[in-house]
Amino acid sequence: MRKPCSVSALAARVSDMLRNPPAAEERVKAPDGGVRELLMALGIPGKLRGNTYLRCAIPLFARDPLQSVTKSLYPAVAKCCGCETSHVERSIRSAIDAAWQKRDENIWKLYFPADETGTVKRPTNGAFIARLAQSLEREWEETGKAAENIQNMPDSAENVRE
Repeated sequence: MRKPCSVSALAARVSDMLRNPPAAEERVKAPDGGVRELLMALGIPGKLRGNTYLRCAIPLFARDPLQSVTKSLYPAVAKCCGCETSHVERSIRSAIDAAWQKRDENIWKLYFPADETGTVKRPTNGAFIARLAQSLEREWEETGKAAENIQNMPDSAENVRE
């Protein structure tokens, strides 16, 4: 719907959607293998673009952990999400920073090791993505869903579907 819109057009659209709700199959989103729940647990707000980019980047990195984050992964995520590569890097960094500011130390320690003083250092974008991809792979193997989740991912960052 284009903006600005008339109130009557908006009311007509809402009543149409209420009369004809989407089928259950249409409402179900593609499984992301637990990435969304993991990001929520770490405190990354869903309203940030970085959350969306991380939901795309983590499974891609899990598929090919040897790829370069800046040269392969960010461009693939940008292509997948229809934005610039620099936006991906900056948005992911901002999302990690937002979560870092409000973090629960006990949850972060589950995924990121503490140093000799017992504190968890803020991970870089690449370390964050790699660690969560590694964690998800372990979870998938434990639940027996590794083959299913990996099969639904693109072959590599270069082969992301448009």
